[in-house]
Amino acid sequence: MNIFDRITEAVIAGRDDEIVKLADEVIANGIDPVDAIQNGGVRG
Repeated sequence: MNIFDRITEAVIAGRDDEIVKLADEVIANGIDPVDAIQNGGVRG
């Protein structure tokens, strides 16, 4: 399961603290969330 799947699950479950943690992880990894989502995932 990739990070965006984990974020989706957290949003559905309403776990705000988990969403923030995952968003911080995305930013820390230098992933552009908009680019990654538009392109169907993270490119290696």
